[in-house]
Amino acid sequence: MNGRPGRPHTSRARTGRSIRPALRGVPLTVVILLTDAEIADARRLGDEAFAAFKAHRRYYNNLGPSYRRRKLGEVAVEKWAKTLGVEVEATFRDVSLASREDLVVAGVRIEVKTWHQATWPSKGRSVAPSQVGSLRGKADAIVWCSLQGNEVTLHGWSTLDDVEAAPMTATGTEQFPAVAHQLRAEDLRLLDQLLEQAPR
Repeated sequence: MNGRPGRPHTSRARTGRSIRPALRGVPLTVVILLTDAEIADARRLGDEAFAAFKAHRRYYNNLGPSYRRRKLGEVAVEKWAKTLGVEVEATFRDVSLASREDLVVAGVRIEVKTWHQATWPSKGRSVAPSQVGSLRGKADAIVWCSLQGNEVTLHGWSTLDDVEAAPMTATGTEQFPAVAHQLRAEDLRLLDQLLEQAPR
């Protein structure tokens, strides 16, 4: 891919003001502004997923707001990916495909992980060890996001090798203690390199 790291390969005229690059740390990030309709869509999808899986207690944060937060991140990554002019399959929109990746972008299988901006510095960029194996089976890359209001920041991405090599860090709460592989923000890969993972 050509152009500046992290900058969507579409003109401002096409995307309007809903997508803008931002220097908010390392690496260069992309900020997606979700419309009211997109937020409502994400919340609906989150509620559908929660209704389907609320009885599953695999993770301590198996709660309705967590599902809605995840869908907001997925909708934002879908919106960004569509500006690249490549084929995008939004598998996250079909609850029956929940065991698959969240999106397939130009053949790259993507898992999206999203935190609230307030918890991004301390808990973001982390994966529980018990999840690494299942993620390896369904995703080529993880795109890391944070959420604040109607803004979703795409901070970068990592391979599962990157995740597994990251040190173990305490990322849980006092009520639900947990440890996870956690990458440093500066270790995330640039967004414009993501499609290099596409099968040749």
